[in-house]
Amino acid sequence: MEELDNRLDIIDSEEEEILNGGGKLTGSMVGRRRVAATWAVGAASERFSQAKGEIVRRSFRCVGLSLLIDGTANSEISIKGIETGFLSQGLVDCQNGEDLTLEGGVDGLVIRGDENVKVKAGDDLDEDENVFFE
Repeated sequence: MEELDNRLDIIDSEEEEILNGGGKLTGSMVGRRRVAATWAVGAASERFSQAKGEIVRRSFRCVGLSLLIDGTANSEISIKGIETGFLSQGLVDCQNGEDLTLEGGVDGLVIRGDENVKVKAGDDLDEDENVFFE
């Protein structure tokens, strides 16, 4: 943020110099500051990408956001609190259009109307119900 502060100080100095010299400011007062803020966010994003990019790429791959859609790499998905075998089987079942049945000791919540209903392993769910795992 120091870079943004420096850029804003420069803008303020330039504008003050114009006004002290009897001139008028033209254009948007916000425009130059918006450009400076956008530049600073872009520079910070670039630094973050260089420093932490591998962590972001690995995280996206781990939760399945950047895997091939054909399911060939589903075994790479790993979500804390959900057994890998259960998760993999659930993905296969979903791709095959099968109903979801909780197995392997995983508890979850289903929203039914205004209520959150706790479901346990072995509970059958309606096709249109979404389970939120704890």
